Amino acid sequence: MNTNCAVCFATRTLVVSYAFLKKASVPFSDEYHMMKSLTEAHPDFCIEIKHTCSHNSPRKPFMPTYENMLDFIHRQSNAEELLEEFEIVRQTGKMHRNAYMHVRRWFLTQFPELDKAA
Repeated sequence: MNTNCAVCFATRTLVVSYAFLKKASVPFSDEYHMMKSLTEAHPDFCIEIKHTCSHNSPRKPFMPTYENMLDFIHRQSNAEELLEEFEIVRQTGKMHRNAYMHVRRWFLTQFPELDKAA
């Protein structure tokens, strides 16, 4: 069974993936022959590109580097205060098993809008 190409008799369409269509544009490839036979067998059918849904895949967590965090903090109105706190959190993070995650947690607590925007 080929999931890159399907015939839908109800809507009279040939549903293909973008990758399949790209491969079918190469003369004499397997996809080319399959597309040719399908269009000859169903000349009045429309060709529709099946779009893959990326919103169903899990969102990657926002993982800023220390440099990204510092760059963002420098652009804040209370940068000096935040930089002092950042250094304290960074030093206390060294006592934790994963220092980066300790600092990241503090950073996202300070700027929760960044985690939602990423």
